[in-house]
Amino acid sequence: MPKPSLTAETRRKSNFSNAVQKGAGGAIRPPRAFILREATMGEPKLITPGVIASELGAPLHRVTRILRTRSHIRPLARAGVLRLYEREAVAQVRHELNTIDARRHARQQVTHG
Repeated sequence: MPKPSLTAETRRKSNFSNAVQKGAGGAIRPPRAFILREATMGEPKLITPGVIASELGAPLHRVTRILRTRSHIRPLARAGVLRLYEREAVAQVRHELNTIDARRHARQQVTHG
């Protein structure tokens, strides 16, 4: 019989129950590392080009081309070879994509007009 899949909440609870320790006076408390990990979990502050592409619904190759060629959109940090951008980059890339599409549409109107 297949094992039922665990939801994120169930996994978090099971991780907590596996990591509990006895505190002062016999009180059960989680280890410090677990508390710190729980406090820092949430919305990531930095995003990758793939996340930007998925939020905009644009192909990844167009987003990476814009990020490479526009000097005003700079990565905030790097994690190995990954470039990490702040949330403002989504709006900047959206603007650049719209500008490219507007120019392309205007050029088609003149040639086919």
